[in-house]
Amino acid sequence: MTKPKILCLHGFGESADLFKIRSRNFRRIVEEHAELVYVDGHLDIANLHLTAADLDKDNSMHTDFTNLAWWWARKSKTTEYRGLEKALRQMGEILNEQGPFDGILGFSQGGCLGIIVSALLAGRTQSDGLGFGMEVNHPPIKFMVLAGPFLLNDPRYQYLYSEKLNIPSFHMSGEYDTVITREEAHASSDVFVDPVVFDFVGGHYIPQTPQCNRAMASFVAPFIPGVQADIAQPSQGVVDVAVAPSSNASSPEGQLVEVFVTAPNTLRPYDIDGMDNMARAEAEKAGRTLGRTFKGWYYLKSVDPEVTVGVDTSIKYLDGVLDEQGPFDGILGFSQGGLMAAVMCSVLEHRQSADGKGHPPFRFAIICSGYMLQDAEWQRLYERPLSTPSLHLYGVLDPMIRHSRSMALQQAFVSPEASCSDGAHFVPKSHEAILTVSQFVEKFQ
Repeated sequence: MTKPKILCLHGFGESADLFKIRSRNFRRIVEEHAELVYVDGHLDIANLHLTAADLDKDNSMHTDFTNLAWWWARKSKTTEYRGLEKALRQMGEILNEQGPFDGILGFSQGGCLGIIVSALLAGRTQSDGLGFGMEVNHPPIKFMVLAGPFLLNDPRYQYLYSEKLNIPSFHMSGEYDTVITREEAHASSDVFVDPVVFDFVGGHYIPQTPQCNRAMASFVAPFIPGVQADIAQPSQGVVDVAVAPSSNASSPEGQLVEVFVTAPNTLRPYDIDGMDNMARAEAEKAGRTLGRTFKGWYYLKSVDPEVTVGVDTSIKYLDGVLDEQGPFDGILGFSQGGLMAAVMCSVLEHRQSADGKGHPPFRFAIICSGYMLQDAEWQRLYERPLSTPSLHLYGVLDPMIRHSRSMALQQAFVSPEASCSDGAHFVPKSHEAILTVSQFVEKFQ
């Protein structure tokens, strides 16, 4: 009996190999009973300077660089989807040569592409619209599994979504996804007749939880013989997380006191040099529409060379927090907060060696997806190796802070400990990560 075949489409800035890691739990559920075909996008994002004509050439556009994509959306008066037509021709070739496919697994931009492919196979075409660029003899897709997907937000292509697709679909959406908002992800599920929506507390990734595994297995079981709808989950065990007691006199002895602080700088992305008036207007409109005030430890005045604004303000602000609520044993930071945690380690160490006054250096630092400032003004922070004991957590699939940048920050410390997972841009919460953090902080009790 021929196994059902699933076409697997990665997100922007990834690759087939990286998507295999990202979708590992889905693979564990179905790979004994289905054939999974992972495909690389044709566009190397290192070539984003190329024109649409360049990207339309038949020569291969990517090298060994693993950050690939299906297209690049360039906005001016209208949105230009550079590489989309070539991506659809690539899909046409794959459908003809490696099909037929029963289902599609898509993440982020790959989810958007998967919806387009399914719509075209369902007959959603028009003479001046998108197409495969060739005759494709392939039956309609039977089911779809999508994580963090979105729709083409362009009036020219709304015919793809004008009628609901009668394709069983499973949609995963993270409450704190800052790349594809929950509203955008839900809009993509609305174009299907009877979608199954799995909302989770998390960001832009495929959740690896038992609840998600059971939901995925239950969904695909009718389409993939052999998959059990109620799969047994391996026991993860329970880990007691040891924490360093705060030395703050106002807290009960031995009790952890956590102090979460909000960054002092209001982010205004439309102030970045080089942004044209239309881009500024779009950024301002987005801020008003969301009704949010975005905060950060700094923002960029220019990118090349990097010039930052707000670092000194953040240092002054955190000095106040240390004076008023300290002393603190440790510091925890994520992403830009991880950068700032390392900055404060450096600031406190330099002051201690200079005059011994002020808040003492931290006993430890835990930095998740951290990185270093590239601004020449602040390179003095890294001139001397930092002696604060540190634990660095980062993911090989992180599309926002490449793990090489986190490793560079790690090397700024004298004796760092590190844990590299196969996760993305989030604080890891796996059994292994919790155990790593527990063992690290136990040293400071």
